[in-house]
Amino acid sequence: MNKINKFWYLFCVKNLNFTLKHLIMKKSFVLAILILFILQACEQAAQDKVASASISLSPSVRAEETSFNSYKSIKSVSQRKDTSAQLYLSKNEDMLADPFIINYLNSKVSDYDVTDKRRGEFVKEKVANINYYETGSRKLSQGDYVQSIEFFSKEIEKHPDNIDAYYCRGLAEFELGDNKACIDDFEKVIEVNPTRYDALAKKGNAEFKMGDFKDAKQDYTASISIKPNLESYMNRAEIKSKTSDYAGAINDYNEVITKKLLSGFEIYFKRGVVKSEFGKYNEAIEDFNKAIELFSSYPLSYYQKGIAEIHLKKNEEAIKDLSKAILLDPTDKEAFIGRGIAEKNLKRYKSAISDFSKVVEMDPGLEEGYLHRAEVLGLTGDFMSAVADMDKAIEINNTSKEAYYNRGRFYLEEGSLPKAYEDFLKVIEFDPNDAEAFYYKGICEMEMKNTDKACVSFDKAMQLGYSEADDMMRENCDN
Repeated sequence: MNKINKFWYLFCVKNLNFTLKHLIMKKSFVLAILILFILQACEQAAQDKVASASISLSPSVRAEETSFNSYKSIKSVSQRKDTSAQLYLSKNEDMLADPFIINYLNSKVSDYDVTDKRRGEFVKEKVANINYYETGSRKLSQGDYVQSIEFFSKEIEKHPDNIDAYYCRGLAEFELGDNKACIDDFEKVIEVNPTRYDALAKKGNAEFKMGDFKDAKQDYTASISIKPNLESYMNRAEIKSKTSDYAGAINDYNEVITKKLLSGFEIYFKRGVVKSEFGKYNEAIEDFNKAIELFSSYPLSYYQKGIAEIHLKKNEEAIKDLSKAILLDPTDKEAFIGRGIAEKNLKRYKSAISDFSKVVEMDPGLEEGYLHRAEVLGLTGDFMSAVADMDKAIEINNTSKEAYYNRGRFYLEEGSLPKAYEDFLKVIEFDPNDAEAFYYKGICEMEMKNTDKACVSFDKAMQLGYSEADDMMRENCDN
């Protein structure tokens, strides 16, 4: 088709489509049918021109291309370079697939004043032959999950054996948060074809979101046994990490790296986080260094590396890495808190207070900012300011055991014994096994000349494993 003919073809189709919609709105159904004939003829002529250069995908092949995408969402299909796998509808099908026009044709087809019955039958046939699966897939790729579910449901009603329709409907239901419905659809796919590792993985994702880690883990394992895939490994590792199976999570990340399922910085970052949680700080730092080597602009890699260095008492190195994290993301409150802790460990109290004050400034409703700043203020001897910060922390969270404990310590340093005593009682109310709270409660009782009660408190602290209470017992209490 030369450029001139192509221009007039597109011009005519565009205007005929507009005219058809207008005629349907005006209930001019006879003319609408004539326009449909013309559009069909144009479409057929265009297809004949490109038939030798085009290879259309059957629904089953399209399903394989879109449904078995193990890691990337179906939403990314439209961005793939392989355009042959993209869903396509001709102008006529696209227009007739519009729900508004479908409703009109379904409700009015019996009222058409047409003497030629063949024309009425043609319209009925066009409506009946709409490809609901392709239309649903297109809606799904566009993020129109509600309409895609409607089209997939119609496809299932029309072709109950199309398991790809169940699978895609499950994807849409998952995006809308309807986890139970999508699990039912994925189970239908697995029932018909137990080798569908992608359906097992997606079912696992829905169970993950519901907090059903046991079933999710089983589905991920089954999916991997059929075909090792990134989505199942990564999510199973996440479950293992959440349930404190750090060694298992690390092993899954190792498999991802060994099998070359993912080679980017994120796999090393995630494995480093788990190693850090597992207490393997040196190994974690190696992973964070690898992540930084692969992508040097990700602030959390520097943050996590800095936290691991604090655990290893490498505070100077931690300050450098946390400063880099702050440079990349000046809004990261956790990075300011981490750097403040490292500065406190080095007794750079002024710098630490500055960092914690920055946290309070950024988020006045965050308890941690006041807790950490109060601790450093106490170390400088400014107990009044420390108590004020603890008051604020308790105002934000009146069940904070740490806030009551620290405020009790500051009151004790100030000599406000009754207030300190009440705070330690509050801590014990929250946690009856807090040995230090019993110990300091005993200190308050000793200072208030109530030796008998103090000895009971020291004895309880000893039973709970607080060794300093033993000295107080020997010095002040009868055996």
